[in-house]
Amino acid sequence: MKTNKPQKFNATVLFCDIRKFTTLFDEKPPEEAFSFANYVLSSLSKVIIKNKGTVDKIMGDGILAHFGITDSQKEHAKFACICALKILDEITVINSNYYFLKKPIISVGIGINTGDVVFGNITVGNKLVSSIYGDVVNTASKIEHLTRNFLVDIICSESTYLSCSNYLNFNALGKVNITGKKNQQSLYWLLPTNFSKIKKDDL
Repeated sequence: MKTNKPQKFNATVLFCDIRKFTTLFDEKPPEEAFSFANYVLSSLSKVIIKNKGTVDKIMGDGILAHFGITDSQKEHAKFACICALKILDEITVINSNYYFLKKPIISVGIGINTGDVVFGNITVGNKLVSSIYGDVVNTASKIEHLTRNFLVDIICSESTYLSCSNYLNFNALGKVNITGKKNQQSLYWLLPTNFSKIKKDDL
């Protein structure tokens, strides 16, 4: 979607990060790190696109994606959560292949948040670069960081939880202090037991 004016959308933002990426490739050639990141992030991007998401940008060892903007649909929170589960499934496949090749085994953290964002273009040189902006985006990134504290893979905000709790199973993690937020935020673990409910033809 290309537009000269920024537009406001109610959407769901997904931030996915490869854990301990720097440690995995400490003192190794940069070409090896690039090749690894290229394969993993390319594979995960395909999962996002296949599941009605849009890859907003690749940031080093992470991916920022959004649902409900370029592919407009009301159940964007549900699609983002299903996509997160399928990302974990893809990580299992990647690790299975890498195990036999004696390559690093990886894990990811995923933060999901739903709310109002602005989608628009920024001029970079002679190019227009489309991206999403807003507190919802920043909070999704901060939620992802909290997956390390709770030792889980996927954490959702309360707004995401309320949008799809009638379809998927969650576990409340309680109210948490998030940097930049005045009040504590309720967070929810998207349970791995949901895998039994997800079918290939869901989307």
